[in-house]
Amino acid sequence: MKIEAVVIGLLACTISPSNAQGHPATNGASADDRNTPDGVLQVAGIEQPRNQDGNPVPKRRKWRLSKAEKAAEKQEQARQALLDATDMLFLGALSSGKSIVVTTTINLDSKYVGPDAVTENNAMYVTSKSGIFITDLTSTSEWKNTQVSGATFKVGNEAQAEKIGLEGSFYRFASGGTLYQVYIVEPGVYSLSGSSYEVRRMKAPPVGGGSPAGRPGLGRVTFLETKNSEYERGQEWRGEQYTTETVQSSYCNLVIAGSDQCVSWGTRTDEVPRQTRAAGYYPTIEEYKVDGVTATARLSKNFASFTVGPGEAVLVDGLFAAYPVMNFDDGSCQRIDANKVDCEITDYALTRMPASIEEVRKNNPAARGYPRLAQVLSTIQYRPLDILAKPESSKTEGAQSYVLSAGE
Repeated sequence: MKIEAVVIGLLACTISPSNAQGHPATNGASADDRNTPDGVLQVAGIEQPRNQDGNPVPKRRKWRLSKAEKAAEKQEQARQALLDATDMLFLGALSSGKSIVVTTTINLDSKYVGPDAVTENNAMYVTSKSGIFITDLTSTSEWKNTQVSGATFKVGNEAQAEKIGLEGSFYRFASGGTLYQVYIVEPGVYSLSGSSYEVRRMKAPPVGGGSPAGRPGLGRVTFLETKNSEYERGQEWRGEQYTTETVQSSYCNLVIAGSDQCVSWGTRTDEVPRQTRAAGYYPTIEEYKVDGVTATARLSKNFASFTVGPGEAVLVDGLFAAYPVMNFDDGSCQRIDANKVDCEITDYALTRMPASIEEVRKNNPAARGYPRLAQVLSTIQYRPLDILAKPESSKTEGAQSYVLSAGE
């Protein structure tokens, strides 16, 4: 059964103030107020109190919202409605037999601290050291339900439901170097089915460079060739620049003899140069198109799996595709489209991102407007992964990596 989005319509009713007789209230006294007793001022049939000096107490002014304030208010109401609707999904999903899965990926804010760290590694400028930030940002692992056709969910920094749909996460929070993501899924057995990521400054492998390895592969990887913009900042000398303006002026062309009284005027047009730019060095930005690829791996062997039952909320460790993820058989590479090359995978490695049930329980979704999710996460259980890949002897930045090789 698919999860359908619920649209909540908010109706705002504007009620005009009225007096007891049903007539619109006024801000001043009526003509009949002149006949009221001394010391009492009536406004729209209501006695207005006086202060110690005997003067009427001024009514509080009703401020009207500007168009911008009204628009901001409507936007906030829509945001709150979406937040409430999303929060309702969590309890509703469990009661309808769905499952909640919380898993992990890398927290980029912890790895790339400060704007310089991002700029140096995003391949935006030719001076950037690498494009590894883009690879980490786009790295996405996919889990597929082996019992329910089409039931998958994707884990990564850009795998949010508002960006990719129901396969994405509906809530997330960070703790140290780990990003936790919350998913609504179909119950069943989930197997890691592959991953995808972008690599800047890389070309697709050559086609048919050798003979196939002759051992059964783990699956296929498709390299989609891309062109990405990189920019070079510099400066160049520019000379001074002028423009010509047309200026009209009046002059006297006839005066009365023996006097300075002008009786006829003429008009003169002059072309006057005006400087618009001084000579000097000016900054420049030049764009270059650089090769890149988007790699999408599809595994045919089980790397890792876990099981979640109907109505369960479970926490599982994440498996992050940290570049380089795989080796492939050069001799097996084939061009399957004008900009796609497909190769057979021989080795495939992922980095384990341990999940902490204490961190999940310490997080407070209710403080962010998700009280129902907080209720769900209070009963969450840790579910160990069944990892068929072998642990690597070395660790990447203190994290354990696992590798699955062909023929094993």
